[in-house]
Amino acid sequence: MTRSRVSFAASLVGLLLVVPGAAGSVAAPQPADVSAKKSWYAEVSCATHKITNNKSGAYVRATGRAKTEPLAIKNAKKNANADVPKGYKLGHCDVKKTWRR
Repeated sequence: MTRSRVSFAASLVGLLLVVPGAAGSVAAPQPADVSAKKSWYAEVSCATHKITNNKSGAYVRATGRAKTEPLAIKNAKKNANADVPKGYKLGHCDVKKTWRR
């Protein structure tokens, strides 16, 4: 009976040597998925037109941020619309760049 206990103990020691972190030590916590925390950014440039005579005005540049690229572009256009001066309306918007950070 002592022989089986010794062989069993030897096999456990061998198993602990093979499997890292199984010796009772607490493994370091794994970092959270970094890509889940990243946001999309978009920069748009939009032309403005005067409401009274529909002549072109200045360009308005704005940025937007969201979890997806299309939503970031949509938010950038919404932010550009907030920057339009009184008496003007927003014209066509061009997406200048998008990036993920």
